[in-house]
Amino acid sequence: MAKKPNQVTTEQKRILILSAGLTNYIVGQIQLGVRQFTLNRPEWQMGYLNVRNTSLADIREALAWNPDGILVLERPSLVPIVLEVSDTPMALVDLYHEHPEKISRVEIDDKGIGANAARYFLKNRFEHFAVVTCPGEPGFSSYRAQGFIDELRKNGHTPAQFEVNYVSEQPWHENPELDSWLKQLPKPTAVYSVQDLVAQRIIERSKRLDIRIPTELSVVGTDNSQNICEANRPFISSMPQPLELAGFEVASLLEELMNQHVPGKELPVLKRQIEPGDVVERQSSSLRAVPDEIIATAANYLRTHIILGGTIPDAAREAGVNRRTLERGFRKYLGSTPGEYVREIKIDHAKKLLAETDLRMWEVAQSCKMTQEHFTTFFREETGMTPSAYRRTRKRNAAI
Repeated sequence: MAKKPNQVTTEQKRILILSAGLTNYIVGQIQLGVRQFTLNRPEWQMGYLNVRNTSLADIREALAWNPDGILVLERPSLVPIVLEVSDTPMALVDLYHEHPEKISRVEIDDKGIGANAARYFLKNRFEHFAVVTCPGEPGFSSYRAQGFIDELRKNGHTPAQFEVNYVSEQPWHENPELDSWLKQLPKPTAVYSVQDLVAQRIIERSKRLDIRIPTELSVVGTDNSQNICEANRPFISSMPQPLELAGFEVASLLEELMNQHVPGKELPVLKRQIEPGDVVERQSSSLRAVPDEIIATAANYLRTHIILGGTIPDAAREAGVNRRTLERGFRKYLGSTPGEYVREIKIDHAKKLLAETDLRMWEVAQSCKMTQEHFTTFFREETGMTPSAYRRTRKRNAAI
C-alpha cells in the first residue's frame, strides 16, 4: 500500500522489561506507570522476562531480540548480569538503594516517606512516638525509619524503637518482648511501621493486649498495600509508595537515554528521585492524640463525617455534651476551636482532590460543602495560594 503524503512512519522501538518477580504487587504497580508512559508511544514494543530463576543463557537469548532499551524493575542485582552481555541503554527502578554504578536509575525518597509520617503525627499533636524497624530488610526499611527519627529529633522528640527480624522468617509478632514493649509505651503514642505487614501485626498484638487502636496507639504503616490495609479492622493508615510514578519516570529516563545512544559511546548516568505523598488515613490513626474520650469522640466524628454533611452540633450530640463544653475541650486538648478543626479537615480534603484528581474547581468546592467563590477565598486564606496554583505546584513536583 502506498504511503499517504502526510503519513508519518514511526520506527519501532523494542523495550525489554526484566523483573525478578519476587513481589508481584510492587512490580505490577511499577508496570502500570510504564504502561501509562507508553500510551502515547505506539512505537514502543514491549517484551517481558521474569528472571527469578533464569540463567545467563536465558538472558542472552532474550537479548538476541535486539532490544533498543532495557528496563530493570525492583532488583538491582540484575544489572551486572545484563551489563556483562549488553551495552543497550538501560534504566533501573532502584527500590533498595543499592546504587549500582554506571546505571541510570529512579529512586523513591524513602527518608521522605518516614519524615512525612512524622509530620503527620506532629500535626496531630502527639507527644509520644515510636517506630518499629526491620534492620534485616533491604535498604528502604532503614531509610524510612531514619527519616522518621530525624524529623522527630528536629522537633525535639526521640521515638521509642523496636526491631523485628525479617517478617517472613519467624513469628516475631508472638515475641513476649514485643508485648512488653507495647504495654510500656505511654498512652497515647503514635507508632510508625516501615511496612504495612508489620503494622498489621502490631495492631493484632495490641488488640490481644486490650490496647485500644487508635485511642491509645495510633498506627501508620508503609506501602499502602490495599490487600493488607483493608483486610482487617481497623483499616490501617499507610504511607503510600509512589510505585506507579516511579514506573512512569523510569520509562521517561529510558527514552532520554535511547535518544542519546550512540553505539560505542558511553551514556551519561541519569538519576531521578520520586517525592513521597501524604498519609492515606484510615481507622488505625483517625483520632488525634486526645486523652479525653469525649473530645476524642467528637473529633473523630468530625473527621469522618464533616465531608459527608455532618456538623459541629452533630458532633456535640455524638459526644453527649453541649456546644460550650465542646468548645472548651477542643481549646484545651487540640489548641483550636471546633470550627478551626473543621476548616483543617476541609483543607486536607481539598488538597487531596486537587493533587490526585482532575475534578473541576466547582466540583472540589461542592465536595467541601462550599460555593466555588467561598472555596477559593477560603483556600487562599488557609494556604496562601489559590486552588489552581496549588494543583499546578503539586503536578509539577510529581513530574520532577
